[in-house]
Amino acid sequence: MVDEANHMAKNRTDTKCEEYRSYADCSDGRSTTSWTSLGGTYSGPTKTLDEPLQGCAKDCFFVAALKAVAHKARDRLSTSSTNFTFYYPTSGLDETQVLSDSKIAIYNTVNNPVYARCSTVYRWPMLYEKAYALWIDSKNPTRHWDSVDATQPDIKTIFEAGGNGVTAMMHISRYRNKVEKGAIEWDGNVPRYPTIAATKDIDPLQLRLPDQLTRKHTYTIYQKDANYYYLKDPCNNQAKKVTKANLNTSYFDTWGYVNP
Repeated sequence: MVDEANHMAKNRTDTKCEEYRSYADCSDGRSTTSWTSLGGTYSGPTKTLDEPLQGCAKDCFFVAALKAVAHKARDRLSTSSTNFTFYYPTSGLDETQVLSDSKIAIYNTVNNPVYARCSTVYRWPMLYEKAYALWIDSKNPTRHWDSVDATQPDIKTIFEAGGNGVTAMMHISRYRNKVEKGAIEWDGNVPRYPTIAATKDIDPLQLRLPDQLTRKHTYTIYQKDANYYYLKDPCNNQAKKVTKANLNTSYFDTWGYVNP
């Protein structure tokens, strides 16, 4: 992930020398005991905001970004369970990651995915996560392979350092432009483009805004009203309110959208 961070830092729109990285996880103690193909259907007629859920990997930045793209740019998501295309700003090209199988990491039974999960019967978030992990890992000088099944990526290790949600939205949606630090565009009360917000590494007591947020965690911004912005937690789909005045640099290190 270090190599990826260095590449992505060149594409920032703010003045920091290093890209902000969000690395909270939603660990429930699961670990990989096998890799299994769940069978069934890759996705339904559409992919929705509430389907992707984070598991035992520090990729809240990716899952929140995936939710944001499903919410506002679902036509940019793959319709294939094997071919996934991501945009790489360093090269300016779309790059395709091909999965050789549809196996996902399982804890004890097929009903217990270790990493990404889905709130429905479909399996597209798990395979998107696996494809993204393989693609990100391909940018590193050392490849990471799971100790239980050496044909599969070690997703936990690949995402151990976390990442940046706005960059992940660019990768997933294949949009070329990103805006960070306070930029949100709206169609009525709904974001016009995929939009996320990531909290700073501060005392959790400071993150009651008014709902309790997790530090170093990325959320999907999905609507607003007269008083609040509403965020979706990638861990459990819980809605979190943030007063409009509190979406600022005191509490959030990154927020913004990607667009065409």
